[in-house]
Amino acid sequence: MKSLFRFIIWVILIFGGIGLSVYLDHYVFYIQDTDNNWLHYLIGGFGSMLFVMALVFIRNTGQTLAKYGRKSPTLPRMQTDQLTTVGMYSLMRHPMNQTLMMLPMAIGIMLVSPSFVFIIAPLEIMAMYIMILLIEEPKTKRKFGQAYVDYCAKTPRFCFKWECMIALNHNPYDKK
Repeated sequence: MKSLFRFIIWVILIFGGIGLSVYLDHYVFYIQDTDNNWLHYLIGGFGSMLFVMALVFIRNTGQTLAKYGRKSPTLPRMQTDQLTTVGMYSLMRHPMNQTLMMLPMAIGIMLVSPSFVFIIAPLEIMAMYIMILLIEEPKTKRKFGQAYVDYCAKTPRFCFKWECMIALNHNPYDKK
């Protein structure tokens, strides 16, 4: 049920943001349609690449959690019962959330929508960050106790260094 609720929130944020950005771009900021502009295609293509990259990172972080965060074989899907501190999780506490926070910006760039990039995406990213601080971290602290407190002391919440981005591209099931 919680995953369905999160999915619905995501759908509202993304599609609501797209609708609002179309309205703002066309009726508030009077941004002209640039469909025949080569720069429009270049920027949109870059946004599409960012979007695909974020999807790959999401898959990899989810597979890392599935491989290292589950002791019990009967645990429901998308649940963990073991603190994951290996791979990308050794470099940052929230690689999945970091990647999910990339999606609004990628979508805004892909749509070549200034209002999405400069207004909506930052608001959505701030909302996600606040949810991590107020919901995700306290819940994880209750679930894993002192082990999570110790992990927090030595691992940053997010990491945007090159080595961290490379780690997000690592699938734990790939053969080395």
